[in-house]
Amino acid sequence: MRIYTIHERPSVDTSGDEYIFLKDGFIWSAFLAPPIWAFHHRLWPVLSATLVIMGSIPFLFAYLQPDWISSTAMALASLFLFSHHANDMRALSLQRKDYKCVGLIVAANTQHAIERFFFAQNFVHDNRKLFNQS
Repeated sequence: MRIYTIHERPSVDTSGDEYIFLKDGFIWSAFLAPPIWAFHHRLWPVLSATLVIMGSIPFLFAYLQPDWISSTAMALASLFLFSHHANDMRALSLQRKDYKCVGLIVAANTQHAIERFFFAQNFVHDNRKLFNQS
């Protein structure tokens, strides 16, 4: 089971979805291509930092002159850390855009998380009506 955070758009309009579901944990697309992932999600500060760090790694390796095992291990470790915290960076970006984190859902996949969230929303809404009538 995976954990999803649900973020609500600050001003609800009819032009698109009002909720964004983010999976917590490892993101394969962020592991395989960090700059493309950041560009796709319009995370401009993350994209610029990624490009600066990825551009400085060859100079760091030229200065330190590690063997190929150490350089590969450092590169994989940095990619793993980035991909593990990728949606955390995305959630922080949404928070700066005044999105509100409205809940956590544990589900098998994104579709199941969406179904569970809206079922819970309807359940709470229906029960508020019942309690307000009595």
